[in-house]
Amino acid sequence: MMLDVKLSLVNHLDKGLKHWDRLRLYHGTREILCRAVPLDKELIESGESGYVQLRLEESIVSKKGDTFVVRRYSPMETIGGGVIIDPSPKKHKKFDEKVIEALKIKEKGELKDIIEEYLKRNLKNYPNIKEIMSYSGAHEEDVKRALETLISEDKVFIIGNMYMHINQYNKLKENTIKLLSEYHKKYRLRKGILKEEVRSKIESNFKTREMDILLEKLSTENAIKIENNIVSLLDFEVILNDKQKEIAKKIEKRLKSCGVSSILTIDEVSEGNHNYAEVLESMIGNKVEKLDDLYIMDKDIYENAKNILINYIKENKEITLGEYRDLIDSSRKNCMIILENFDRNKITKRVENKRILF
Repeated sequence: MMLDVKLSLVNHLDKGLKHWDRLRLYHGTREILCRAVPLDKELIESGESGYVQLRLEESIVSKKGDTFVVRRYSPMETIGGGVIIDPSPKKHKKFDEKVIEALKIKEKGELKDIIEEYLKRNLKNYPNIKEIMSYSGAHEEDVKRALETLISEDKVFIIGNMYMHINQYNKLKENTIKLLSEYHKKYRLRKGILKEEVRSKIESNFKTREMDILLEKLSTENAIKIENNIVSLLDFEVILNDKQKEIAKKIEKRLKSCGVSSILTIDEVSEGNHNYAEVLESMIGNKVEKLDDLYIMDKDIYENAKNILINYIKENKEITLGEYRDLIDSSRKNCMIILENFDRNKITKRVENKRILF
């Protein structure tokens, strides 16, 4: 464990404090052995102050602003004391100007400056409010006010219950745009990337809900667009050449001729032909509805089947599989595939052997 501290030595010491001196740290009622790493000078002389990182041999519970006393390991003489600036720092190198500047801000700055500096240094950890409180040593209401100010100044962004510095948000935005650009160049006939794939490649530490918040934010900034859980750049469009347009017409004609009486699989439509598979991929969500990982149907026919269902339930409160089969004149298997799609898309909700509107 480590502590970043401002340490002041008493006057009239025979020798000052140098790198790796062993000390006894007194914090509250505890004595902890530690090593000293002066950060802003080679040697802290008697009567001087300096920034020091204490490398502790045991863990302690402390907060910013706690005071302490230090004695030499041997002989056991009191040499000074100070204030804890950071109770959970990373390991520092000596004479790092960024570290020293950050310590000055934390020592003297306003709470919002301290929090901003903390978030800058924890770009991949996404702390919650309790972790920020623990770091800053401030009360919850004060931390909330400071965060609200930083958010209003566009310096901090909140995702769920996590906070990130705007630098990290911009980095995630840049990486997302880069990912989509490379994907569009490689797969010109695909509409985009599934949200879950974006999450796994951009920030796997995010839960699905947290990635949704980030992507919605990027969408409101007109950086990306989201359609049916597929993410793409705002200005990206699938453009078919003449040959591909002919293939699209054939696929559309075949699916329309099947209606709801014969739902086809993706493999049946693409027939193992790479060109057909690519064009079919580009049609999903537009002319083609993907029912699940296997089955597809014509989009217009799908919408008609959905409207028939909704109107029936509005009049009758509920519907069974058999009733739906009779309504659209299809097989039990096909109706089950369609109804399960409606359930997943929150159009219907299954209650025992019946469906109601979601």
